[in-house]
Amino acid sequence: MIPRMTLTVKRPAAGTWVKGVFVPGTATQMTIRASVQPATKNDIEFLPEGRRNSKSYALFTDTRLNMVTTSNPDIITIYSEDFELMREEVWQNGLINHYKYIVAKIGQP
Repeated sequence: MIPRMTLTVKRPAAGTWVKGVFVPGTATQMTIRASVQPATKNDIEFLPEGRRNSKSYALFTDTRLNMVTTSNPDIITIYSEDFELMREEVWQNGLINHYKYIVAKIGQP
């Protein structure tokens, strides 16, 4: 079994418009257990071209997370830095069901 660590996930709530000004929703926090591994060369190739030099990891977890392709993507904290979930692979084969995510550091080109 791959060792797992506890990570914090921030899940933004949907925002609203108040008198023409957008007010972001309040984020909720939850914790998940995930294995954090270095992203491989193949993992990095799946990142958008402008993000391939960003610090990145591969995560393996039982928890389904919201990707950057959704309207309110999750932000995951790894080693005190915030990351976006850029790619998801669903492995529901009945043996060891899990999800693999490729994450890239926020604010880094």
